[in-house]
Amino acid sequence: MGFEFLRVDRTGTGSEKWAVVPEHIRKSGSIPLSLADMEVATAPAIIEAMEKAARHGVVGYTMPDGPYREAVISWIQRRHGYTVAPEAIRCTFGVVAALNICVRAFTQPGEGIIIQTPVYPPFHNAVRNNGRVLVENPLINENGRYTMDYADLERKAKDPNNKLLILCSPHNPAGRVWTEEELRRLGNICRENGVLVLSDEIHFDLALRPDRPHHMFCSLGQAFADNAIVCTALSKTFNLAGLCCSNILIPNENLRKIYDAQVLVEGFDCIPYFAYAATIAAYTQCDAWYEALLDLIRDNNRVAEDLIRERIPQAVVSPLEGTYLMWVDLTFLGLYGEEFDRFLAEDAGVWLDRGKKFGQAGDGFVRINLATQQSDVVDVIGRLADAIAAR
Repeated sequence: MGFEFLRVDRTGTGSEKWAVVPEHIRKSGSIPLSLADMEVATAPAIIEAMEKAARHGVVGYTMPDGPYREAVISWIQRRHGYTVAPEAIRCTFGVVAALNICVRAFTQPGEGIIIQTPVYPPFHNAVRNNGRVLVENPLINENGRYTMDYADLERKAKDPNNKLLILCSPHNPAGRVWTEEELRRLGNICRENGVLVLSDEIHFDLALRPDRPHHMFCSLGQAFADNAIVCTALSKTFNLAGLCCSNILIPNENLRKIYDAQVLVEGFDCIPYFAYAATIAAYTQCDAWYEALLDLIRDNNRVAEDLIRERIPQAVVSPLEGTYLMWVDLTFLGLYGEEFDRFLAEDAGVWLDRGKKFGQAGDGFVRINLATQQSDVVDVIGRLADAIAAR
């Protein structure tokens, strides 16, 4: 079955991404390739499942029952080769909610939490907004390819005040899919020093290279699974962020008890009604759509890389191993902070995620969302190239 991935008009839908786009950019026809949701519709089978759920007519409190858990287990086994125990699955209103729950459950105010910058902004927020100490373990950038600084990580893990590490796997925005060796090395450092690993794997289905598969942290072995909480969701894979539902995997029983106690304090233990139907449909009926989506992302990435190489040769593009988010170093322009923001919005007329959102090391970078029809990617990169050429 073939699938057409055409951009959908999101006018009048309350889209968070489109709401902040300046009027002059919107009127010019430029598409915002910023916030990480797609500009194309989700899989037809998911839409049909939600329509059927709506016609049922009772939008009541909903729990992850047997069929729901079986769908999640089947997908992870089929796609990632890991068998999840049914009792290990917990559901929350999104991965960001789970990050904050875990920060409050497993650390105390004033304790340190390690993050690997530049990284997804809610990592920073989950630490600071909960009164914990942000401890940065910056990634090493070698001509656009990022690796972990294990010597620095070990020094910081040995500090007894540092209790938790939030891992981004695959990494957003650097596009890395960590190898098994890299994850084991990080995991051993954390285990040896009593640091719990909170692994955000929301992009786990979006590994793009057959030679670089995603390794779920809990699949590395029991010792690693016992020291980890793994956050998954279908929101990125199937463009369902608005359903606010994630599946959190907690293999260790003692960690589950601590997590569950915090959830009771937070005051919710159900899932959104439509997320129930969407999850079962996505994980049991949408393999072909998912494979076609991966092809779209790969094609868009190839076209974007070629166009940047041709039109903006000074830029450094990080190799995209996973996610649909291209990370581009434009520091050759010598523009930073508000000056860089003005150049993008006013001179280029494009709306992209500015790299400084991900940490100071990202200033002068942009993150380009490739999950749209290819003509949008070509148009935005063309506008950016024209503005650079005109400087």
